[in-house]
Amino acid sequence: DLGASLTELSILSALGAENPDDSQLRPALEHLSAKAKAVAGTLDEIVWAANPREDSLRSLVDYLCAFAREFADSAGIPLRTEVDPSPAADLPLGPRRRHHVFLATREALNNAVKHAAAATIRLRVAIDAHQLVVRIEDDGRGFNPATATAGNGLPNIRRRMADSGGACTIDSRPGHGTTVTITLPLPPASPPPTATPRTP
Repeated sequence: DLGASLTELSILSALGAENPDDSQLRPALEHLSAKAKAVAGTLDEIVWAANPREDSLRSLVDYLCAFAREFADSAGIPLRTEVDPSPAADLPLGPRRRHHVFLATREALNNAVKHAAAATIRLRVAIDAHQLVVRIEDDGRGFNPATATAGNGLPNIRRRMADSGGACTIDSRPGHGTTVTITLPLPPASPPPTATPRTP
């Protein structure tokens, strides 16, 4: 995906360089700017996911909230965020599981913005029964999940969470908004190190 995007960027920039004053190229240059921003965002996600120092529940929650705020702001949609602090905030999750939870959340947010015509979005993050629960709610047009097509990314969300050992449920009906709930079982917390008695 990155390779294809970078190729497109090089073609668009070459077209713009040939005749920068050509007004017909303006849509292509605007697309170039948007594509460059998207590629930069994808690279940031990869770096974050692969960074061992970011491998914690706390980092995942912070990253999800920061992304959701920026995404909603760019779409001009109010976002309400509710985070239930966790005593296991430093639990390691592994890069693959963290990345899948992020991508699933991003897909749900994207659906709320592009397909639901939502006026507001709410992101809730909590720990329940030793699992991470991420809930994305919108007040948009809603739909019938039984007749949803692959074009809205719902199969991708379910597949990513199943691959991570988690799950995804979708609660929606026409005219009543949509709630996407993403769950991920958390690893057991490591016991605190036992103090070694001192020899007198």
